[in-house]
Amino acid sequence: MKKTLLTLLVAATATFTGFAQSNLLKNGDFEKWNGNNLAAWGAKGSKEAPTATNVEVKQATGRTGHGAEITEVSNKGKFSNVRLSQKLSLKKGDYTLTFWAKGAVNGKHALGGYVCEDDGAIKTSNYNYSAKTALSKDSWTEVKYNFSLQGDSTVWVILRNDKGAGSIFVDDAMLTTTNGGSVTPDPTPDPTPTPTPTGDEIYSKALTDNADGWTLEQGTLPKGLSHVWAQDAKYGLKASAFVKSNKYAAEAWAISPEITLTKNNKLAFDHAARYFKKVEEEHTLWVREGKTGAWQQLTIPTYSDGKSWNYVSSGEIDLSAYNGKTVQFGFKYISTTKDASTWEVKNFKITGTPSAIESLSTGKVQQGIFDLSGRRVENATKGIFIINGKKVIK
Repeated sequence: MKKTLLTLLVAATATFTGFAQSNLLKNGDFEKWNGNNLAAWGAKGSKEAPTATNVEVKQATGRTGHGAEITEVSNKGKFSNVRLSQKLSLKKGDYTLTFWAKGAVNGKHALGGYVCEDDGAIKTSNYNYSAKTALSKDSWTEVKYNFSLQGDSTVWVILRNDKGAGSIFVDDAMLTTTNGGSVTPDPTPDPTPTPTPTGDEIYSKALTDNADGWTLEQGTLPKGLSHVWAQDAKYGLKASAFVKSNKYAAEAWAISPEITLTKNNKLAFDHAARYFKKVEEEHTLWVREGKTGAWQQLTIPTYSDGKSWNYVSSGEIDLSAYNGKTVQFGFKYISTTKDASTWEVKNFKITGTPSAIESLSTGKVQQGIFDLSGRRVENATKGIFIINGKKVIK
């Protein structure tokens, strides 16, 4: 009853203050038990004591209602830590983990943390923890840990004790977010529709299907970084030099295939970015003639504000300086050991100037090939032509 009233009070307070956040953890209040089996949670020791026989989780009196007592049983005189954990599928975003703890004896400590699965496996080097919080045996202490995910991940959220004899008690665990959340089978669409440039389509690539024709030049990679650019079925081309909480210095390119432009073409794409310091310097767009020309920078009119993972349209980029030329486009990503952002690009599209000629009446006119100005031409090479009354892109 006490825990129910406290939950109602917290919910009411959050409602009045206007920032209610739901708890992403199941059974975070530790009220659901089957004997000493805690619903939705699992427990495991560290590598010094890896088997379940070295871990004890028992129902105990909590801060409010029931809680959990977690203990590492000595393995031939060696003690290790115990991880009480829950597996979640989380969206990229910023998260806050909180729980309350106290020691069976003074001198104990508690930590909050998480680990992401890597291709379905968990590596020792992937664990991330808060600083140790000292516990009292006489009162409950709040443990808090803030962390960020730079992509949708399978995550194990962890409540942990320190090494040594003596139990700790935990209760009222919460995981909240303002911009992330649980991954659902049917994700909601992007909240902002992407404006599509009008006109004849010269080249279009979603980049969520594949990166066929594109070249991902990773540059010189430091130890610990296997790649910067990668193709993703949800995010398109994604660049990041942030791996396992480490920031790496890198310079890498995503380069388009050769594209032959017509007249007064426009380029636009969707992109999202976060964790940058100077986005106009870290995320840039370039163009060159052919595969060997010198790169020239193009201005991206609109960037993400970095406050969310919502995609924004780049806005139309004028390509009239390259009328009739065969060019390549390059997305350049740079990072340092102090700043390593994430940049995602998709829906890359080049369009031509809209033509007033949609079709020709062919009942009483001579069949032939015409350019968009209406002049008859002998052969259609590359461009937009009217052939036998129909508009054709070569």
